[in-house]
Amino acid sequence: MKKDFHRQVSCALFQLLKLTLPLEKKKSAAPPAYTESDVAHPELFQTLKNWRSRKAKEEEVAHFQVLHQRILIQIVVCLPDNISDLKKINGVGKRTIEKYGKELVELVLAYRKKHGIDKVVLPELKKLPEEKESQHSDTKQTSFDMFNKGLTIAVIAKERGLVQSTIEGHLSFFVEKGKLDINKLLSPEKQQAIKKELATDHNNSLSEVKTALGDDYSYGEIRMMQAYQKHLAGTL
Repeated sequence: MKKDFHRQVSCALFQLLKLTLPLEKKKSAAPPAYTESDVAHPELFQTLKNWRSRKAKEEEVAHFQVLHQRILIQIVVCLPDNISDLKKINGVGKRTIEKYGKELVELVLAYRKKHGIDKVVLPELKKLPEEKESQHSDTKQTSFDMFNKGLTIAVIAKERGLVQSTIEGHLSFFVEKGKLDINKLLSPEKQQAIKKELATDHNNSLSEVKTALGDDYSYGEIRMMQAYQKHLAGTL
């Protein structure tokens, strides 16, 4: 009887120990890393770069020691308007929050207020490398088919629940493949203007090309022209 009692107590203690042990945390997937081509707010991007330059000068350090360019890009794309959201950005640590958090949030808030931005629409997430190429092709093909049916880029984006820049990227793919006439997307005047700026030395910065062209041109249109130039280069 004593043995049975001790065995029952041991089992109960073991089960209790299992319940109180912390569960192993699953590794969370790394947040998406946006690139300069995803920047839809060049004005804010320039504001943040100017701010970083001032800080670097004040602290007598290199620009990247204040904030890496890739982190500036994530901020411009995600537009965090509070410290909590700023902390979610990959690369923004405790030191950054303590030193620059308040200033960064204030800059973003001012920009959002100026342009009446209440809701942030993020670019379509890039699929992971292990996913099948057919999935990439399918979503591009869907946009291409809808465009060929006469739907505008704005309408396609709305019906598919995507941002316009994503649809523009899909169509650029077919421009580069030679399956979509660039003239259906860009007027000759826009083609010439974009071509001229792409030929100018902008330090390989798409945002500088966009700034030079002005608000009448989108990043998507610039990428379309780049795709067309790649297509022409491939036919030479």
